[in-house]
Amino acid sequence: MPRLVVSSHADAQILVMDAKLKVIRRTVGRLDTNLDSGLYKIKVARGGGTVEQLLDLDSDNEIYLPVYKFPAIAPIGPMLGTDGPAVESLAQAVLARRGSGEPGLLILGHHPIQRDVRPHPLDGLRVMQWPGDGPAQSIADSDMLVRSIGQACWGASWLPYSPGCYLLEISDGPQTVHQAVPVAPDWQTRVFLLRRGWRQGADTTSVPDTTRSEWIDFSIQMARPDFPVVYSDHYETIEVARNALTMTEPIFVSRELIDNLLYGKYDNPIAGITGLHLYLEAAERAQSDDSPSDSKLQIDQRDDMQNPKDFAREVLANLGKLLGSSSALASDLLALNVRAGLLPSGQTVTITQPPMFWVSWDILRSHAGRDGRVWVEPQLWSSIANSTAWGPYLVWQPGQTTWQEYVARHTSRRPFPIGHGSALESFTVNSPLDAAPADKPYLALLDEADLAATLGVPFSVTRDAAKVR
Repeated sequence: MPRLVVSSHADAQILVMDAKLKVIRRTVGRLDTNLDSGLYKIKVARGGGTVEQLLDLDSDNEIYLPVYKFPAIAPIGPMLGTDGPAVESLAQAVLARRGSGEPGLLILGHHPIQRDVRPHPLDGLRVMQWPGDGPAQSIADSDMLVRSIGQACWGASWLPYSPGCYLLEISDGPQTVHQAVPVAPDWQTRVFLLRRGWRQGADTTSVPDTTRSEWIDFSIQMARPDFPVVYSDHYETIEVARNALTMTEPIFVSRELIDNLLYGKYDNPIAGITGLHLYLEAAERAQSDDSPSDSKLQIDQRDDMQNPKDFAREVLANLGKLLGSSSALASDLLALNVRAGLLPSGQTVTITQPPMFWVSWDILRSHAGRDGRVWVEPQLWSSIANSTAWGPYLVWQPGQTTWQEYVARHTSRRPFPIGHGSALESFTVNSPLDAAPADKPYLALLDEADLAATLGVPFSVTRDAAKVR
């Protein structure tokens, strides 16, 4: 039988399919196997990018199939090619204008050059401190630089800020969304943007991500002030990981990728948070009898999942040291503590600022029921109630929303009854919650905990407002 050796990146999945396109071999990084002579299809997947090759195997064969192209927003040297040094020069030039030794936000965006597109990609961006009720700084009014590099227009702005939680506001046409961005002592937060087009005057709905892929994508990372802005190929994993948390396309996450991210926290704490989320998801799957076959995110199982709590505790302790006493990323770190089961017995924690990652918010909400350990500050929830996943991140439309408005809007979009599984309760939006006429056959109303669980509203938001029936 001929021997087939297929090599690729350490974080790439390798599939071999037979003539009927049935997967007969699957591994990560390097495949070494013996197969019958015949026609095969080899597919290598990495971070949402793929490379395929047909092979008529009749003798020993060794091939190398790298995946250099995959969805990336951050500037990665091998993908930029000869444009890489010019992009780095632009970033360093804007950093030099105000001094780059202090914490702050470096915003670097680009868009393909088109005749009908405005001259720079940072239009419609503002930054403000959480909770967003203070002054906002327009990026267009800041000391930014704009250059044409290759086939794209690039814009850069450096905004020194004191440590804390900030909001990036992105506006275009009728749509505006907010996104939390952290600033931590001794770190630069780097926000990379790719604008695919402008939507001025477009007829859009109120759903934040309706045409997201046609509008803008972003990647949020951290780096030491003296670290290059354009990433070398070693740091391609940050974009592979961002795509892994996005989960809009099927993606395979290898043990090597998770290890690289966890080790990479010393150069980028956000990489450590991403890696720990993926690690804990792999641990959850290893401990569950449920098959993950329906999930778009496939995780290579590890052989060190026996003590994930101890492992997570060590990673979180290191992340705490790296980020210092700043509140930056506090909610994301708390979500990881909750996910790993590391909250002290009997302790309830209060969330006062939004997390950066959607998966963090999803975890916090799921533990915010009547008997949960998480207490979401009502003011926080009312600010971010109109939220959705934008890539891997949590974004929301600005404005305050009461829980009653949230319930009415979401229940009016679906037929009754509402609920999950056996929770076959309904309630009437158009009449008071405590005024169901006795002569009408209404089903029992959800009590406030069930209502909160069904609609994703934290119990802390409804406890003083809902009528338990």
